[in-house]
Amino acid sequence: MAKKKGPDKALINKAFRIKPVFSDTAGNLHFVTPVDIYDNLLTEQQTVAPASGLEELATIDIDIPMGFRELPKPKIAHVLPEIPKDLANDAVAFELRMRDQMLTGEDFSVPATVTLFKGKLPEEVSAQPVIAMGKTFDKPFGRQRRQKPAEAFNPAAVAVLKKPVTAPKTAHFTRRSTPPPPAA
Repeated sequence: MAKKKGPDKALINKAFRIKPVFSDTAGNLHFVTPVDIYDNLLTEQQTVAPASGLEELATIDIDIPMGFRELPKPKIAHVLPEIPKDLANDAVAFELRMRDQMLTGEDFSVPATVTLFKGKLPEEVSAQPVIAMGKTFDKPFGRQRRQKPAEAFNPAAVAVLKKPVTAPKTAHFTRRSTPPPPAA
């Protein structure tokens, strides 16, 4: 199976609607500056706005893939596809918590908990671009309209015969009773 070239448009559209939040030492949630959705989410980041006024929507368990015997590097691209569609319609933010970051990675994944929040995004957060594979997107992709399938019958291609069409003679095969003479 061939890999996709370039970032996933549906994932970028979801990243415009659902932003990551982090809690500080006091337990207050904050929105952060945009990070590439395909890069490590747990790197040090600058806060942009407090995430006040958000209500907890749901908590889901996910597995974060990782390489053999390496520290987990969760990405937004790991989290967003795991959010069920019915929750994704209402969610505006998520907080990721790794359950055990010291696993050896022998299972090639680490369990994590994602808390989803609903509410209203602050203006400075909703206006943030989305970064994917080093490219910056300032607005979501529009919905692609489905094209009509081609007609099976094209009435413009109809031809009217002016005289009868004669069929070629049918081939007639016979079996030889004696083998052909040897070549000299």
